[in-house]
Amino acid sequence: MHLCYWFDYDSILKTSGDIVLDSSIRDILNANNFLVGSVAVTPTRAVYYPVMPVKMNRLFRKFSDYEFVIVNFRDENLRKLQGEKSFDFVNIVLNNGLELNGKVYYFFCASASEQRSHRALFIDCNSIEEATKLRSQIILNQHEFDSVPQYLSRLSLFCSADTPTFDILPEKWAFVEDVYAENGDCLTEGAGLIGFSLACRIADLLQCSDIPSAYQIRISGVKGVLLAVDDAFFNKVAGTDKDILERKSMKRFESDDYNLGVVSYSRFLPATLNREIITLLESIHSDVVEELHVLHERVLSRNIEMLIDPRLAARKLETLQISWKVKQVQQYFDLLNEPFWLRVLKKLFEVN
Repeated sequence: MHLCYWFDYDSILKTSGDIVLDSSIRDILNANNFLVGSVAVTPTRAVYYPVMPVKMNRLFRKFSDYEFVIVNFRDENLRKLQGEKSFDFVNIVLNNGLELNGKVYYFFCASASEQRSHRALFIDCNSIEEATKLRSQIILNQHEFDSVPQYLSRLSLFCSADTPTFDILPEKWAFVEDVYAENGDCLTEGAGLIGFSLACRIADLLQCSDIPSAYQIRISGVKGVLLAVDDAFFNKVAGTDKDILERKSMKRFESDDYNLGVVSYSRFLPATLNREIITLLESIHSDVVEELHVLHERVLSRNIEMLIDPRLAARKLETLQISWKVKQVQQYFDLLNEPFWLRVLKKLFEVN
């Protein structure tokens, strides 16, 4: 698709990238970030946006020699597409590619959320056939899916922002069936296991101050969570020569990318006695319920004082990550009368 409003897109991307790197954002950019060009495309023109720093994922690492651009399909007023006729030019771009400053970018993938927002990732390659071949390097068997949305959903798993760790080859995987309830619900949906020693190794690479109890991961065509368990228990279940235990519900497609990517991990958070926790404890032992309710009421009585006493209010707010702002605001405002901070205090009371 040929567009008017020609600009030197390569120059724009480079200049925009230099501005980003020269600004304060460089302090938060690291080796696990990637700069991607962005453009809004309407039926008659292209509007170029500054490059966007995005967190690295398996797709960008695998095809680091290729140039990507995020394409936003928009009406002429740059708002979301409306009406079926507006989608005609989208079909043209998806089928024929998008020419920007002499380069042709072809559709590569789009997650479900990107499809809802009329956005997609395009790649600079020689032809739409080459883009198809590149996708086949991610999903080895593209014909195992029943529909295009399912295929795109699986492909987008490669675009999940993650932190790479180390390779775990298939011979180091153990497989076990899922556990199902009597009504057919899968109780172990997407939940695998790793030994505590391997969890410590991953935590060291991620520079975690504490050892997480669970890691959200991507590896090969596998998606799910790995729970850290005692090494003796893991070896008993999976075997002494295995690193991870995978369940059938975790497998989405076949892929030969065996680097363990960590999307997220569990974090230690301070817990307070609230009605939800009391309900959980009640299911374990009913004899403690009355005593827990007494303790809870005592805590609520103590916490309600922070809505009356400015000193207690400041002390409570200083326990949050925004404590430095609290000290500044205290110099000019009454925390109990300033609307924003009063809402924060009320929310803290509700949580407790």
